[in-house]
Amino acid sequence: MAYKYKASVIIPTYNREKLLEMTLITLMKQNVSKEIFEVIVVDDGSTDNTFNILKKYESKLNLQYLYHPHNATGIAKSRNYGIKCSNSEICIFIDSGILVASDTVENFIKQHDKENDAAVIGYVYGFDRHNENEKNVIELKYRSI
Repeated sequence: MAYKYKASVIIPTYNREKLLEMTLITLMKQNVSKEIFEVIVVDDGSTDNTFNILKKYESKLNLQYLYHPHNATGIAKSRNYGIKCSNSEICIFIDSGILVASDTVENFIKQHDKENDAAVIGYVYGFDRHNENEKNVIELKYRSI
């Protein structure tokens, strides 16, 4: 099967517009061409400004916005919906508020090229459960990650 992209980055979200924007900024800084990966944001019925945040980045990333009404079915359903709608054979899962290094997409693709049936885990920096490290993460937003 021929795919449009080499990888799909799938981000489930719900009312996390500021955190999602930080994640999108780090995805814009990837050291591979935006033409080889897509970013799929699966919105679980957000009532905040999530949609408008995404509009700011639609010309900078290959964005696919998927919305479904919030019914508290959880993050797994959102991830599965993202997989179903992806246009690649490699799915990379991250959450809103996760800051990825500039070589994240490249390294996932390289690893999958070496081992076709691989599950890859990478180092990321993000918010903890109670946003106790929020100050550190926001400072990273302005640095080259």
